[in-house]
Amino acid sequence: MRLILPFPMTSAGGIDSFTCSLISEFIGLIDLVVWVLPDTDRRLERSVAQSDRLVVEEFRNARMIAGILTSLRNHAHPELLRLLAKLMLQHQLNHLISKHGITHCLVPSPQDLPALRLKTPVAAVVHDRNWHTFPENSFFCTPAQMDRTIQEWARSAAAIITPSRAAQREVTELCPDYHSKIRVVPEASIVVEHHSVQSDVNATASTKMPIFYYPGAARAHKGHLSLFRAVRRLASAGHRFRVVLTGWMTRTLTGYEPSRFPQVERCRTFYLQNRDVLEPYIENLDFCERHQVEELYRTSRRVVLPSTYEGFGLPLIEAIARGCRVICSDIEPYKEQIDLYQCADFVQLYPVDDFQALAAHMEQALLAVDDQRISEVEAHTIANRWTWTDAARAILSILQAT
Repeated sequence: MRLILPFPMTSAGGIDSFTCSLISEFIGLIDLVVWVLPDTDRRLERSVAQSDRLVVEEFRNARMIAGILTSLRNHAHPELLRLLAKLMLQHQLNHLISKHGITHCLVPSPQDLPALRLKTPVAAVVHDRNWHTFPENSFFCTPAQMDRTIQEWARSAAAIITPSRAAQREVTELCPDYHSKIRVVPEASIVVEHHSVQSDVNATASTKMPIFYYPGAARAHKGHLSLFRAVRRLASAGHRFRVVLTGWMTRTLTGYEPSRFPQVERCRTFYLQNRDVLEPYIENLDFCERHQVEELYRTSRRVVLPSTYEGFGLPLIEAIARGCRVICSDIEPYKEQIDLYQCADFVQLYPVDDFQALAAHMEQALLAVDDQRISEVEAHTIANRWTWTDAARAILSILQAT
């Protein structure tokens, strides 16, 4: 198989990590991977090891294409702009397909792209449909435009891949005529060695300030307001701890500049109203390098995931794989993930948006001293129940059947 992955717009977030993880696996499983990146942003190349089986190509005029696609929401003739972007993308990709003898195409994130008709079978990964539940998450297109885009992809693609049964159900509800094309392939965690950190954490857990870590972008569905309310409750009870936030634009949650996203603005307003109480407890690192994220996963008392919606929710298994127990909302993708990895003993669920229940679990973690970390052997056993190699093989199997 010779596979092309078009990636015209990067995001410094979960989809970037998803794509890099898959490519790292693909280059060991198939003849050739052609990764097409914007000519304006080539930083992602450093995230994947060099290989004779990996070729990186550029989208010419990527800034122009991105500008066209991000103008759709307010343009008087969005379909004309969309057609222009589609023709430009198709022309470049079909040239590369011929140049490299490509047999299949995988689109890692089609939500912001027009449905492409290429010279080779196409599969597209729809990670979620969050704009349907949280319209404010639809930055560049209206929710209706986003839905039409997914419907176009379902009609033209050979397969649609989702990361969970919950996401599969949402896409199927939107595209019932194409239900047979919509397949589930869960995401995975990179299994890493961390015994040196593990031993250090165990030796000093009783003397360090307890940390709760939340890796989540400042988006409507991420539930930061519930977390801030839980922090205020625990702070008022006199507990000592810190909550560390990382992720896209999280600095807006504790800043003075108003956010244009209503749910984020509610959280920011709550923080400012309670700043005297909350500021000593909340540390906002915003976007972090991967090594900083790894360290937080490995040294925190708990990873806390208060999301009200996820397509998959990768931080859950990333935390478990690094030895950290999890407190999370009881949304369906988290429960699917707990079943997949058989890790219920290390995850505490609470009713979504119930900040009092969240605070109770956090308090329990603060008072407990004997169950802070998962053993290295157990963490690796859990993470190895479904890996990126498994995910890559499953996706390749779907592609080969097209």
